[in-house]
Parts: sequence; C-alpha cells; structure tokens
Amino acid sequence: MLAQCFVSLTLGRDWRFREEDLKEGSTYLRVASCFLDTPEASFSLHRLVEMGQRILGKEPSSWFGPTSAAQAVGHLFEASKVAGPDFLKTVGCAVFVDGPIYKASVMEHFDNGCTSVILFVCRRLGLESCNLDEYQQGLDSCFRLPEFQGLASGNSSSSAHFFVATHGEESLLFLDPHVTHPALQKPADVIASGGLRAERPLRLPWTSLNPSICPGPDDTRRHRQDELE
Repeated sequence: MLAQCFVSLTLGRDWRFREEDLKEGSTYLRVASCFLDTPEASFSLHRLVEMGQRILGKEPSSWFGPTSAAQAVGHLFEASKVAGPDFLKTVGCAVFVDGPIYKASVMEHFDNGCTSVILFVCRRLGLESCNLDEYQQGLDSCFRLPEFQGLASGNSSSSAHFFVATHGEESLLFLDPHVTHPALQKPADVIASGGLRAERPLRLPWTSLNPSICPGPDDTRRHRQDELE
C-alpha cells in the first residue's frame, strides 16, 4: 500500500505499467528501490523489523498487523528523507492508531515543507469479526475517493492483504503479496524480475474481512482546504 502511495504521488493515478518503466533511472525503479532487500533501503524488511523491535518491542519473526506495520513505517519516514530518493523529501506520513484524524497533525507536515502527506488510519471494526452493519457502507465509499490508495487488512484468520477495490455488495478485491522471489538487492534485480506486479486481483467476501484495518489515503496541498477544514 505504501508503494502504491509513492506511485500515485510520482507517476499519477492514471499510470499503468509499461516496459519502459524498467529502464535504468526510471521513476518506477526509484520507487521500487525503497523496498529492496537490503538494510540500506528506506522501507526494507530489515528496517521495518528493526523499527518494530525498537518502538513496539516486537522481536524478529513477530507478527506485524496493519497497525504495527503503519507505526513502523511512520517512524521510518524521517530517516528516509535523508537517505532515500529525492521524491521522499517532500512527502510526510501521519499515523493515527485510534481512528480519528487530527487536522493539526496533518497540517504540521505541510507547514514543515511537505507537499503531500500519506495518512495511515488504523482501526479495529469489531472484536472477532468486522461489524459490517455499522461499517461496510463507509468502507465501500472510501474506494470512491480520488485520494484513497487502498486498504490494508486481511481475511478472518490473518491481516495480510492489500485491498484495491470493492466488487458490488458481496466482496472486495485484493492483491496477495505472498509470492516467493529471490532477494532483490539492487534495481537491476527488479529489472530482471520483470517488475513487482501481482498477476491478478483476488476476491474476498465482505463477511470474511478481518476487523483490523488500515486505510491509506494521501492528501496533497491542493486538497488542504477542501478535505481538512
């Protein structure tokens, strides 16, 4: 979901993958470089696990749900502005772990020079299952917002899917990242892999949606007055 935010901010929502995106120095490869399998990459598993251990007390191999992952990403953002690609220098990240979005927290990033802010809004919409009577309509409407980048959640037994759309009133469409690849340690490895793309979306019934969720909208300066005030 974070990579999708970066793609939308750098390439636009109308972008579609083309072979030229695998040319050396392309914007697509600069985005992919943030997630390489090296400790130096801004948002590698190495750094996420390290940050999870430092701020959440999660030992390596511990499970990261949507909220834990969002918190780790949020703390990594400041360091990424120094060592990451240039486009990250004007992108902020605000994580809200209890649901409400606080305007002051978002505006602070804009006031500090960011032109875009990624919002991670962590919620639990039920105890053992998602309370669809209360929340389905609202979640469904989120996918119609131009700023909405997707939903991190999962099925009834895990929380490890990236939902990109809804399909009528019966189901959601998601991308499953659980495909084994050789370690990608440099942009050339991404080129050799043909690009990091899911082959097809999968369908999950609304009734199987995990109650632990993290929607991921982004807000750009042109929406400040419209969306925040």
